[in-house]
Amino acid sequence: MGIEKQILTPGNGPKPVAGQKVTVHCTGYGKNGDLSQKFWSTKDPGQQPFTFQIGKGSVIKGWDEGVMGMQLGETARLRCSPDYAYGAGGFPAWGIQPNSVLDFEIEVLSYQPLMNSFREALDFCDLDDMVILGLILPGPTKGMLVLSKRGWTRVFVVMIGGNAFQILGSSI
Repeated sequence: MGIEKQILTPGNGPKPVAGQKVTVHCTGYGKNGDLSQKFWSTKDPGQQPFTFQIGKGSVIKGWDEGVMGMQLGETARLRCSPDYAYGAGGFPAWGIQPNSVLDFEIEVLSYQPLMNSFREALDFCDLDDMVILGLILPGPTKGMLVLSKRGWTRVFVVMIGGNAFQILGSSI
């Protein structure tokens, strides 16, 4: 089954991509095999919204893949098969039995841009012995060409909408 998604409240804007930090409210259902029984919520007293880096395997697969398809402000119910949840081990401390199907009601509260500036993009690259040639494109797309003195490798860094970077490399 993987993930079944039901949108409860539509969001807006772009969807987060792998590597971004996402902050969500979440309520999990499926305690003792009953999908109407809550086992945990960030809205419970003493709890806070949960932040994680999407697409990096730091959370269950259902969250990684399901939240990546959600927009800012969106609330959705994700039904996750056992292999997208806690699998054969379950999570006994929360009353999650082995091989349980689980429901999660998730609201995307915020996500951080991958990189806010070319400076951050350059920090992301290995720039030892590189020559930077600036290039600005019209509109919301910005770019810069970086040439390596070692082997003269080109790297073109593109910033789209201030949010997404694409780094391409080739030898000259």
